[in-house]
Amino acid sequence: MPSILLPEGSSLSVDAFRGRVILVNFWASWCGPCRMELPSLDRLAAKRPDLVVIAASVDADRDDAIGAFMGRYPHLRLGFSGLPAVRHFGALGMPYSVVLDRNGREVARVPRTLSWDGPEGAAILRRTQ
Repeated sequence: MPSILLPEGSSLSVDAFRGRVILVNFWASWCGPCRMELPSLDRLAAKRPDLVVIAASVDADRDDAIGAFMGRYPHLRLGFSGLPAVRHFGALGMPYSVVLDRNGREVARVPRTLSWDGPEGAAILRRTQ
């Protein structure tokens, strides 16, 4: 998987979360639907300790992402994504989410806003078992 950077500049490794379900959500501070979706991701992550939710901002200016994110979503991990990661997953718009199972295999791509803590999100996450 192409690199997603953490706020301190290190690369996020999917291998570091082996054994846990990973949900990568590509979003941007200028994207209204993205910002509407983030609270449902945070609620989901609060309920599921076996789940790692990475909110990978595609903002050109990281300060915009940090300003829109920090202090609002304590259960999500903020990351920064460049065009290679977006292309790798075929994201044509935002928000765009990718779900990986406990072995790091992709099980779902969601190219739209979703209430992740609702029934449709639960159905998608059941595919990881």
